[in-house]
Amino acid sequence: MADITREADEIWRDDHARQPDNPYQIVVPFVEERPLLAQLPEEDRIYLPIVDLLGSDFVWGGSEGHKGSFTEENLLQWHADRADQTGVAYARVKVMISLQPMRKETGALRVIPGSHYKPFREPLMALHQELNSLAPNDTSLDAFGVPGPELPCHALEVEPGDLVLFSDYLFHGIYGKQSGRSFITLKYVKFAAEPTTEADFAMLRSDDAGFGRLHEAFRGSARPRICAMVEKLRGWEQRLQVAK
Repeated sequence: MADITREADEIWRDDHARQPDNPYQIVVPFVEERPLLAQLPEEDRIYLPIVDLLGSDFVWGGSEGHKGSFTEENLLQWHADRADQTGVAYARVKVMISLQPMRKETGALRVIPGSHYKPFREPLMALHQELNSLAPNDTSLDAFGVPGPELPCHALEVEPGDLVLFSDYLFHGIYGKQSGRSFITLKYVKFAAEPTTEADFAMLRSDDAGFGRLHEAFRGSARPRICAMVEKLRGWEQRLQVAK
């Protein structure tokens, strides 16, 4: 974890030099930028659980490195990354790797178990203010009369190196963030059906602006697991309108 943190900090330092006034850093792509970090997506302790969850034909969804807090209140209101059901035909799993200890009151990810399933998620849609996870209002208080930090949930408390795997459709929030909070996110996608029509590709393009944007370190990789993750993406680049 010391080596992983060192490489991650190098990337954030380079990004800060380019954008010194940015209080919250989101670097995309991230793990592809350094040799040790680039091994994480194929590492057994990450790769094998993803195969269990998605099957062996999943595709790579990219990576991000987050550092800091993007609100003065040090919180992230309740939301789901995929609030509506667009794209629900395929599963998306995110893997978060924490670089610091996080407890419920100091930035741990809070989740509402089962909220990625209908019909449980339907009443929770009231937590979205115009589907905006950065909305300043306490949507939980508006919707249910309970302040966001008091909404019943499960806090995923972690130590450095712990992995958190969760669905994009799961409702989650963060309260009491640490100012220097940092974590790495890996994204994996499993298509229920391979996209074939223009409508399929239009949905993917609108679903995630970064989907399929392959870093050269992965595009030309000779490592079997990485090759399997990106092989389909290389064939879809023209349809996804992603520049090589």
